[in-house]
Amino acid sequence: MTQLTLLACQIEIPKTRDRASRNRHVDNLIAKIDRRLSREPADLVVLPELSSIEYSRAAFNQLAEISDPVDGASIDGMKDLAARHRTHIVFGVARNEGSQHYISMLVIGPQGDLIGHYDKLHVAQFG
Repeated sequence: MTQLTLLACQIEIPKTRDRASRNRHVDNLIAKIDRRLSREPADLVVLPELSSIEYSRAAFNQLAEISDPVDGASIDGMKDLAARHRTHIVFGVARNEGSQHYISMLVIGPQGDLIGHYDKLHVAQFG
């Protein structure tokens, strides 16, 4: 039987109401995971449902600014991290396709390629 090494992460997400704060958060997250994987390699890294932005009404009101397409900055950093450590990464992001916004779970393969994604049926409803 093959053994699978898993790194599951609970993370603290700061206020992310604009692209710059989202990018700082994602860059810091990638740096932390990079350091951890350098010490303790893993076959699979799993992050929360929404890892790139805070889960709040204020952030969701800014989805037009802070969501990314699948080839955007917050996703490209995770692709690079997966390729550098030859690992799979599963993580949640605010994603867009044109003017449509999604909360998506993405799966990145060990070559840094997007293997697939799942979109929630509904973006969170507040009130």
